[in-house]
Amino acid sequence: MENKSEIMSRYPIIADLIAGMPENIWAGSKMINLKRGEQIFEHGVNVTHVYILCKGTAVISSHHASGNEARVVFVGAGNTIGEMEACSHENTMKYSARAYTSCDVFVLSRNAFVEWIDSDHAACRIMVLVLAKKLRDASMEVSEYMQYDAIVRIATLIHSEECGRLAMTRQELAETCGVSVRTINRCLTRLKAEKMIGISRGKIFITPQQKQLLAKSSYNFNNLN
Repeated sequence: MENKSEIMSRYPIIADLIAGMPENIWAGSKMINLKRGEQIFEHGVNVTHVYILCKGTAVISSHHASGNEARVVFVGAGNTIGEMEACSHENTMKYSARAYTSCDVFVLSRNAFVEWIDSDHAACRIMVLVLAKKLRDASMEVSEYMQYDAIVRIATLIHSEECGRLAMTRQELAETCGVSVRTINRCLTRLKAEKMIGISRGKIFITPQQKQLLAKSSYNFNNLN
């Protein structure tokens, strides 16, 4: 593991959080780099680690009894993942997490995290504030997001992407939007018919002009608030 001061300098958003981390815990931690789409952990796995997002965005998804996956919330740099399970003595993860963009993630074991928070009051206070904000954001986003039709969810997601070919597969779109692949296909057909996206050989494309159309359309839920 690199020197703590180097990590704090590279990722100032977590500097205050890790500043007082004891050396024995620091020595057992590690940094990982994830590409877009890589899994951080899956639903049902044992709770073994806590993750601190230093750079990038991750998407947290819950699972229904039907087997479908529904997006809960996006989390950005400075947030932690898995800390609730670690502190509440849960044995398995109740949701999945994956890199929505490329991510740099600080990883420490569950036991090390609990020991650290127990011994570092400053870090404990920061964790309480981070957790409170995450719970508030998740609650607000779920209640707002899930009330919209599937086509609004997918159109808004596509609009947030860069122009060109979408990197996400239809399965990933379905998981992120909390609908079936069949519903995704139906919505994509409709968006293509209205010339808001392009589809070639099964791949989804969006041009700057189409992105402007989506931004102004009734399918962008930012226009519905």
